[in-house]
Amino acid sequence: MQFTNVMRGIGHLLQKPISEDLEILGQLYKDLKGLTEIDLNSWVSNRNAALTAFLQGIAGTVKSSRKEYCIAKAVESIYYLRNPSNIILPLGFSENVVAYSITNSKIATNINGIGGGGSYESVRKWLSMQADVPLPEVKGDVAIAFDNDQVIGKSYHSRVDNKGKISIITAVSEAVVDETGQMQERDDLVPRSWNHMTKLPDAVKDETSSFYTEAKEVCIHVFCGVFVFINLLTPQDSLIL
Repeated sequence: MQFTNVMRGIGHLLQKPISEDLEILGQLYKDLKGLTEIDLNSWVSNRNAALTAFLQGIAGTVKSSRKEYCIAKAVESIYYLRNPSNIILPLGFSENVVAYSITNSKIATNINGIGGGGSYESVRKWLSMQADVPLPEVKGDVAIAFDNDQVIGKSYHSRVDNKGKISIITAVSEAVVDETGQMQERDDLVPRSWNHMTKLPDAVKDETSSFYTEAKEVCIHVFCGVFVFINLLTPQDSLIL
């Protein structure tokens, strides 16, 4: 009984420092770079020392990546216990974003949000914020290609107000063809000169020429960019660029 009272007293002593740490920790989920580059060891070491030492004592001396993550999640759970109303914590939120990208389910996202992972609305708002930063302006003459892809999700449920899932994804790629921006001023490219054009220069067909190598690299970069871009989108996302 005496030991129980001691532990309860330690818990009361940790209330204030945990609350103070929550003021900073509750804003970390908004930083995309911070979420993707988080280091569990340094993250845990920056939390309350008494709490982390207690959890490390329970975990034992044998270390593993699984135990490190469990300790970090236990810290988040205890922090959430101190303020379970509307706090969003970085590890739980990262898990919830991944779960949403796989399930595309509002119900699953809200269930995973219990414990500091954020609600469905929080995840959707965070995802929309990632598109607020405009892409850098491309200088020169640019060739642009786009493709529209329509995805229709199947549904086998018969219920009231059931809606089919339809997404239209627009993928856009760009490649600089003239960094000087003077291609529109070239007399040899105006329509009246098209009938007088000769065959393509040998440099285009010569695989050892620098022109051929640069053109090939541009094609590879454009293809890879479009491929990565499409795979980052979820089936429910509709992106118009």
